[in-house]
Amino acid sequence: MGIVGATIRVQSNDELAELAVCRNVGFLIQPQFNSEDYESFVTSVRSLKPDLVLVNSYSMIIREDVLSASRLGGINLHAALLPRNRGCNPTQWAIINKEFETGVTMHEMDSGIDMGAIIDQRKIPIFIYDTWLDVREREFHATNDLLESNLAKILCGTWKAVVQIEKYSTSGRRRNPEDGEFRWSEKIIDIHNKIRALLPPLPPAFYLDDDGKRKELTEYLTPWELTS
Repeated sequence: MGIVGATIRVQSNDELAELAVCRNVGFLIQPQFNSEDYESFVTSVRSLKPDLVLVNSYSMIIREDVLSASRLGGINLHAALLPRNRGCNPTQWAIINKEFETGVTMHEMDSGIDMGAIIDQRKIPIFIYDTWLDVREREFHATNDLLESNLAKILCGTWKAVVQIEKYSTSGRRRNPEDGEFRWSEKIIDIHNKIRALLPPLPPAFYLDDDGKRKELTEYLTPWELTS
């Protein structure tokens, strides 16, 4: 048994390392695929002889050379109602794209990004005054419920899964801080959605004032407050 962190999400790795010490298991950090350390990482994973690769909102692609090291393959928990919002920043894209619900999906892992067959899902509403932090809290509860409801089948390797319907799929690219820019000429609802989807600790929504200075919106504002 072991715990793996991502080299591109260093802010989480200290906490994961502490958890590994607490559980008396190994801790690995997955390097980039083109790194000279990648083959060593794969060898280390194989040495663990895992029964299952279990992933929760991971930020890097887990390739077949790692998945094949596991007796039962891999299962991922993705914060979206798959096949919608595959890929990066699913909660942010759901809010920005004016969606009224999202979810958490437990699915089998394959060589695609969030494309594996669905084991179970939980739907989550997105209300007009929700920020992404409100939605994330519901996602935490949904994730725990999925794990509690399916853990026995997962441990026994007896789960059943249904193939995703491709025609309903959408995907989101990885967002960067500059994507948060808006202009006051845009629709108020679009500005509102961008602000509530990007509140800190994420890089916040921002605009440029008449002097070209960056003005960040770090607190939630209702559509009525934005209008005024």
